[in-house]
Amino acid sequence: MMKKMLRLSVAVGSSFLILRLFTYVIPEIVCILLTFVLALVLLILFGVSIRAGIANWRHTSGLWATPALSCFAFVVIGLSIVPPIGRHMANLLFVENLNTYSNVVESFKNGSISCAKSCTGSIELIQLRSHPAHVRDIWGVHCDDRGVIVLFRIDTDVPLLHEGFFFSDYGETSNCAVKKLSPDSGWPHTPYVRHIIGQWYHFSDQPGL
Repeated sequence: MMKKMLRLSVAVGSSFLILRLFTYVIPEIVCILLTFVLALVLLILFGVSIRAGIANWRHTSGLWATPALSCFAFVVIGLSIVPPIGRHMANLLFVENLNTYSNVVESFKNGSISCAKSCTGSIELIQLRSHPAHVRDIWGVHCDDRGVIVLFRIDTDVPLLHEGFFFSDYGETSNCAVKKLSPDSGWPHTPYVRHIIGQWYHFSDQPGL
């Protein structure tokens, strides 16, 4: 019974870590929900293992606490170690496709592509026939010092999640430096910003992503 419980905890825990990692790379509602379910299963297995270990297994084996400890370890790893690894993997995936994003920025700078409305006083939706992979829409604004902000919102089915990347290039005295235009100054949908590379940043309205 103890060995079966250990194998079950390893199978559930491994699935939990894989799905947990995936939610940072490409957030999908199914993966997020399954992650919560598996975390709950691990907690239940932890309780069952502790009870069975104290009542029965400790009389026959010195390894009676192994199943419970494995459940606990998977939860700790998923909460403390997986998040930074997931963010790093998301950054690497973005950098691999950086040329595609940069081409959009350059086209916006030189006027090859434009917004549906004027992009000089507010950020507006950019008209573009095809988007980079996993990008839902692209927004941009031309700053008064010839700088630009271009924001790429990730295409995800997670309700109420706003996440993506933006390019930021403007001076401190530019109109883009004010709060209503600058994503890195705390837009309603970009309160959490982390630097990726150069003038590129990741934004999210959920902490930790």
